[in-house]
Amino acid sequence: MKKTIATTLALAAFCMSTAIQAYPIFSGDATANFDSRPGPADSNPAGYYIWTNENYEDWSVRWTGNDYGTRLRGDWSGRISLTHLVDGSVVDFRFERVDGVYAIQDGWGGPTDYIHFYGAAGNGYDGFDFSVDTSFLNVVNFNLSSTLFDLDLEETGVTEGTGIYIGANLETPMVAFGEYDGHASQKFSVSNNVPEPSTLALLGLGLVGIGARRLARK
Repeated sequence: MKKTIATTLALAAFCMSTAIQAYPIFSGDATANFDSRPGPADSNPAGYYIWTNENYEDWSVRWTGNDYGTRLRGDWSGRISLTHLVDGSVVDFRFERVDGVYAIQDGWGGPTDYIHFYGAAGNGYDGFDFSVDTSFLNVVNFNLSSTLFDLDLEETGVTEGTGIYIGANLETPMVAFGEYDGHASQKFSVSNNVPEPSTLALLGLGLVGIGARRLARK
């Protein structure tokens, strides 16, 4: 009983926090069979590349400063927040000396896990992989920054992203602007069959009520 109540309240908190953060939710197909990279770097624009497998369990994040063969110098950093990150699943891909990635499980005493990363642009791809436990509801929140992004932080609301490509079709998500590591960042969420933020908020409130009622009965 205690475990059921704790799980209900944790899910409610996550649903409400996701709605409050108002990360735009990417509704396209994030799956791809890229293996370790989305083709030769000089055949793609510079930016972030994100994809997952068919059941949205195994994820890959890559970045490159190679813009169709022209090398652009810049810094890359960001934070991914999610729940149910598989322990030990965060693995870097072709990192250089100035690149780094680390995970925080159940950060700051809450149910949320975090992946922080930083790196530099190169001729090829750098990045990392991670996995989530798909037996639970998962919403993966991305907060991605780069000195190559030309963003106007005074612009509010949701707008089309810059330099971010998702899934096999390299779709660009709708994003909200923010800041990470002192640089302009773009925030968005990716999930498989997840409600819109307003629905998440209502779901969160309902789950809180259920949890509170069970506690009261006890």
